[in-house]
Amino acid sequence: MFFLINLILQETIIVLEPLERATKNLSGSKYLTIADIRFYFNEIQDHLKYCMESDQYMLADSINQKIEEYWAILDDATTIATILDPWNKITLFELGEPATKAINTLKEKFFFYYRKVPQSQMSISKENNNASEREYFY
Repeated sequence: MFFLINLILQETIIVLEPLERATKNLSGSKYLTIADIRFYFNEIQDHLKYCMESDQYMLADSINQKIEEYWAILDDATTIATILDPWNKITLFELGEPATKAINTLKEKFFFYYRKVPQSQMSISKENNNASEREYFY
């Protein structure tokens, strides 16, 4: 009985260790970006997938299901901020479809907001660029 409990505890520690490290690193960071959150979520999901292939299936699967639930919300919200982060750009996205999807998401948002800017404002801002800084405020 003691051996079984010890084994279960060891497997639990293996599954939860990256979550503990991520929590400590994120909470102790002085300059935290949304890309950092995305990085840790990706690493935790990879670790959980590895654990699900081994003996820790039930616990890892349960945690992974909850993370996927949160990830559905975070994924769209963090994609653009991550791409625009000069430190990361698209390095946090897997090559192929995930990177292409992220770039397309950014393009869609750009065109969505670009269409909303009236052409009259575009010409005014071009005219104001020729004025000196003081003239702008007069």
